[in-house]
Amino acid sequence: MKSLLLFLALSGGALATTLVPDATNLWYNAPQAVNIAGTTHFTYVNNNGQLYVQSLQRDGSLTPPVLLHDWKQIDDHDSPVLVQMKAGKYKDHYVAVYARHNSDLMLRISLRPNDLTQWQPAVKLQENATYPQVYVGPDERLYIFFRRYRAGDLGLKLMTVPGDLDLGRREERMVVRFPKDSVVYFTTTYRDGRFGLAWNYYNYVLKKHQFLHVAVSDTRGITWSTPEGQAIPNLNTHPPVYTQPDDLQLRAWHMQLTAEGKPIVGFMQYDREFIPCCGQEGANLGHSQVMLYDGHVQQIDQADVTFYPSGLFVDADRRRVVYAKRENDTYQLRAFNLTDRTSCAFLKSSRPLTWPRFVEQSSGDLIATFIDWYRDLNDFRTDLLIVPAGQQTCQ
Repeated sequence: MKSLLLFLALSGGALATTLVPDATNLWYNAPQAVNIAGTTHFTYVNNNGQLYVQSLQRDGSLTPPVLLHDWKQIDDHDSPVLVQMKAGKYKDHYVAVYARHNSDLMLRISLRPNDLTQWQPAVKLQENATYPQVYVGPDERLYIFFRRYRAGDLGLKLMTVPGDLDLGRREERMVVRFPKDSVVYFTTTYRDGRFGLAWNYYNYVLKKHQFLHVAVSDTRGITWSTPEGQAIPNLNTHPPVYTQPDDLQLRAWHMQLTAEGKPIVGFMQYDREFIPCCGQEGANLGHSQVMLYDGHVQQIDQADVTFYPSGLFVDADRRRVVYAKRENDTYQLRAFNLTDRTSCAFLKSSRPLTWPRFVEQSSGDLIATFIDWYRDLNDFRTDLLIVPAGQQTCQ
């Protein structure tokens, strides 16, 4: 039996829809929502540690959730990634990739094309992994970026899997190694055969996220260049495009490439991450700025939240950045126009509105999250919601 959606009329005139209560798809795993032939498929993890895929159909109904994996461990990093193969042996089959936080990286293939209801058994790709970001390349290979966290093999890595999904022929290479006392946080994108990569480092000694790095690949993701087109021999030693002030830190959040292959990177610059946040604690105010890099760095707004109840998403084709903001006691989702450099709110709520991301291949539909509380990555209460493109009208 198909589920019905709960519609929420929020201040600001927009109509948001709760897709799933008690579910989240936070963090950098991507894509977690994709529109195929008018149906939006989305993934999430609930606070029992169960991973699901579900579909929002054209008539507005929800299909029953399909369990992909049960980690039996609560962690908001574990949400699956979903792509569809375009040709070859597994044409139109879905592929789900997911990782338990800093643990096993897994892959599952749907049993039939265009059908999410049944899946082949899960196969382990790697160990000590997190943040999978997956793309189907023009050569039909799967390109899987992930963070590897194991002694002797610490860094951001890229795994390629042949289009026939013969896992015995998969290859793996290091992209960025962790510097001493540091770990990499990253976001990637793919367009017209090229990858974009933005990353920052977290220094364990300083307890600080720092330095924004940006690079664009060739069509195979093997050699990299600066946004201006100059070759980068070694990503590990290449200087950042931006260094944060001493009293602040930053996180690369999301990037896209324009039709001309130029990167647009959104990042947050803030004073503290502050765990816990939201809920009865309420103390999620902080000094934070919504920042943009598109050849030069600029601040586009003051968010007035700490890191966890924030978020942004770049939409290069529609020339906008959508981001979360707090203004007094009201939480907003706002759109910044990259052409005229103006912004406005299209959704407001008394509950924290966070982590916006666009539905891939849609007309601009938006997935976001309500946070009731977030004490840490193993103790949270969030709802997943969707804001249709037609409801994103600035007030």
